Amino acid sequence: MPSSTAEMSAATNLEWIDTLGGPLIAMPRAVVGLWSGYEPPTDGRVIEASFRCGPDDEPATDYDRACSVREDIGALQVGGGWAVVLTGTPPMACYIPRADGSMFVVWDVGESEEAISTLLRNPPLTGWQDTGTTIVHEGGLVQLFDSVAPGCDSDRDPEDYQIFPLSRGSYSIWSNEWEPDSQTRLVLHRLTQVED
Repeated sequence: MPSSTAEMSAATNLEWIDTLGGPLIAMPRAVVGLWSGYEPPTDGRVIEASFRCGPDDEPATDYDRACSVREDIGALQVGGGWAVVLTGTPPMACYIPRADGSMFVVWDVGESEEAISTLLRNPPLTGWQDTGTTIVHEGGLVQLFDSVAPGCDSDRDPEDYQIFPLSRGSYSIWSNEWEPDSQTRLVLHRLTQVED
């Protein structure tokens, strides 16, 4: 149950971000400009990726790196920062701030935005699994957007991204494949702050 009126509002006014078909990605705003998306890197980086969107004889891209994540969630390094990759078929997701552990919500199956918003007022207490993924955030804003987009172009249309603050700290990520009823399946990824 949301622990404040603000959290109740956040759980009922969700800002869904979708993609052209590939993964979504979240990273600190400070490193967004280093993400090349589908474009070959221009900074001399040589990217290793098991997935290739383009021909094998062309340089791998950051988008290829994101598409190489095979689990529901994974982490990549971007410059001196991090990126969290959210996968799906294709994923549509949002971020919800909560005092008991903010979370990314990936919409897999659901009747409507209104129905999902109502369900998320009372997220599950059990069924959480430690993904083994940890991020260390220096504080400041985080941006969620389509991983195919170069970072410099990712915030041109407000419907294509979500920006939110995240407190400084280390976070472990716990996931839950939640099926609250026969018509809904959501994949929840909770950020749990851990002691340094």
